[in-house]
Amino acid sequence: AIGDSSKVRVYGPAFDGVKVGESAIFSVDYMEAGDGKLYLEMFGPAPDKLSPVEGEEVEDVTTFCLIPSSAGKYELHVTFGGEEVTNNPFIVPVRDITKVFVSGSGVTGNGTCVMKPADVKVDISEAGMAP
Repeated sequence: AIGDSSKVRVYGPAFDGVKVGESAIFSVDYMEAGDGKLYLEMFGPAPDKLSPVEGEEVEDVTTFCLIPSSAGKYELHVTFGGEEVTNNPFIVPVRDITKVFVSGSGVTGNGTCVMKPADVKVDISEAGMAP
Protein backbone atom coordinates (compact mmCIF):
# COMPACT_ATOMS: atom_id res chain seq x y z
CA ALA A 1 0.00 0.00 0.00
CA ILE A 2 1.17 3.51 -0.80
CA GLY A 3 1.74 5.73 2.23
CA ASP A 4 -0.86 8.27 3.36
CA SER A 5 0.66 11.20 5.25
CA SER A 6 -2.80 12.27 6.49
CA LYS A 7 -2.86 9.17 8.72
CA VAL A 8 0.30 10.15 10.64
CA ARG A 9 -0.39 11.44 14.17
CA VAL A 10 2.03 13.71 16.03
CA TYR A 11 1.26 14.27 19.72
CA GLY A 12 2.76 14.78 23.15
CA PRO A 13 3.37 17.17 26.03
CA ALA A 14 6.11 19.06 24.13
CA PHE A 15 3.44 21.04 22.29
CA ASP A 16 2.06 22.38 25.60
CA GLY A 17 5.39 24.13 26.18
CA VAL A 18 8.56 23.46 28.16
CA LYS A 19 11.28 25.41 29.94
CA VAL A 20 14.82 25.72 28.63
CA GLY A 21 16.76 22.59 29.60
CA GLU A 22 13.65 20.42 30.14
CA SER A 23 12.83 17.40 27.99
CA ALA A 24 10.27 18.15 25.30
CA ILE A 25 8.73 14.73 24.57
CA PHE A 26 6.46 13.87 21.63
CA SER A 27 5.51 10.80 19.62
CA VAL A 28 4.94 10.14 15.93
CA ASP A 29 2.45 7.38 15.13
CA TYR A 30 2.55 6.21 11.52
CA MET A 31 1.01 2.77 12.15
CA GLU A 32 -1.97 3.35 9.82
CA ALA A 33 -0.10 5.40 7.23
CA GLY A 34 1.11 2.51 5.07
CA ASP A 35 4.51 2.36 3.37
CA GLY A 36 6.68 5.43 3.38
CA LYS A 37 9.69 7.08 4.91
CA LEU A 38 9.26 9.24 7.99
CA TYR A 39 11.32 12.45 8.03
CA LEU A 40 11.50 14.99 10.87
CA GLU A 41 13.23 18.35 10.88
CA MET A 42 13.36 20.86 13.75
CA PHE A 43 13.91 24.60 13.32
CA GLY A 44 14.41 26.87 16.31
CA PRO A 45 16.46 29.57 17.96
CA ALA A 46 19.26 27.07 18.69
CA PRO A 47 20.57 24.07 16.72
CA ASP A 48 19.30 21.54 19.29
CA LYS A 49 18.95 17.93 18.15
CA LEU A 50 16.04 15.52 18.28
CA SER A 51 16.76 12.10 19.74
CA PRO A 52 14.63 8.96 19.79
CA VAL A 53 13.72 7.95 23.35
CA GLU A 54 15.31 4.58 24.12
CA GLY A 55 12.96 1.88 25.38
CA GLU A 56 9.88 3.68 24.06
CA GLU A 57 9.79 1.99 20.66
CA VAL A 58 6.51 0.46 19.57
CA GLU A 59 6.00 -0.77 16.03
CA ASP A 60 5.42 2.27 13.79
CA VAL A 61 5.33 4.67 16.77
CA THR A 62 8.50 6.54 17.70
CA THR A 63 8.91 8.82 20.70
CA PHE A 64 11.39 11.70 20.45
CA CYS A 65 13.02 14.10 22.87
CA LEU A 66 14.28 17.63 22.34
CA ILE A 67 16.18 19.41 25.12
CA PRO A 68 16.02 23.06 24.07
CA SER A 69 18.91 25.34 25.03
CA SER A 70 17.23 28.64 24.11
CA ALA A 71 13.83 30.23 24.62
CA GLY A 72 11.56 30.79 21.64
CA LYS A 73 9.52 28.95 19.04
CA TYR A 74 10.76 25.58 17.78
CA GLU A 75 9.02 24.30 14.65
CA LEU A 76 8.83 20.59 14.00
CA HIS A 77 8.27 19.71 10.34
CA VAL A 78 7.15 16.12 9.68
CA THR A 79 6.80 14.44 6.31
CA PHE A 80 5.81 10.89 5.46
CA GLY A 81 6.39 9.45 2.01
CA GLY A 82 7.57 12.88 0.86
CA GLU A 83 4.26 14.57 1.85
CA GLU A 84 3.69 16.92 4.78
CA VAL A 85 1.55 15.48 7.56
CA THR A 86 -1.64 17.22 8.69
CA ASN A 87 -1.18 20.25 11.00
CA ASN A 88 2.45 20.70 9.97
CA PRO A 89 4.49 22.45 11.37
CA PHE A 90 4.08 21.53 15.04
CA ILE A 91 5.12 24.25 17.48
CA VAL A 92 7.10 23.61 20.67
CA PRO A 93 6.95 26.82 22.76
CA VAL A 94 10.03 27.14 24.96
CA ARG A 95 10.35 29.66 27.79
CA ASP A 96 13.19 30.69 30.07
CA ILE A 97 11.92 31.98 33.40
CA THR A 98 15.40 33.24 34.31
CA LYS A 99 14.87 35.88 31.59
CA VAL A 100 11.88 37.50 33.33
CA PHE A 101 12.91 40.82 34.87
CA VAL A 102 10.80 42.77 37.37
CA SER A 103 11.61 46.34 38.40
CA GLY A 104 10.04 49.54 39.67
CA SER A 105 9.17 51.25 42.96
CA GLY A 106 6.54 48.61 43.75
CA VAL A 107 9.26 45.96 43.78
CA THR A 108 12.07 47.82 45.51
CA GLY A 109 9.85 49.57 48.07
CA ASN A 110 11.61 52.91 47.56
CA GLY A 111 9.05 55.66 48.02
CA THR A 112 5.99 53.41 48.22
CA CYS A 113 3.16 53.93 50.66
CA VAL A 114 0.27 51.72 51.70
CA MET A 115 -2.86 52.35 49.59
CA LYS A 116 -0.92 54.45 47.04
CA PRO A 117 -0.19 53.41 43.43
CA ALA A 118 3.25 51.97 42.75
CA ASP A 119 5.08 51.24 39.50
CA VAL A 120 5.92 47.67 38.57
CA LYS A 121 7.53 46.77 35.25
CA VAL A 122 7.70 43.15 34.06
CA ASP A 123 9.98 42.53 31.08
CA ILE A 124 9.38 39.16 29.39
CA SER A 125 10.88 40.14 26.03
CA GLU A 126 13.66 37.54 26.30
CA ALA A 127 11.71 34.82 28.12
CA GLY A 128 10.38 33.01 25.04
CA MET A 129 6.89 31.82 24.20
CA ALA A 130 4.05 31.07 26.57
CA PRO A 131 2.20 27.87 25.71
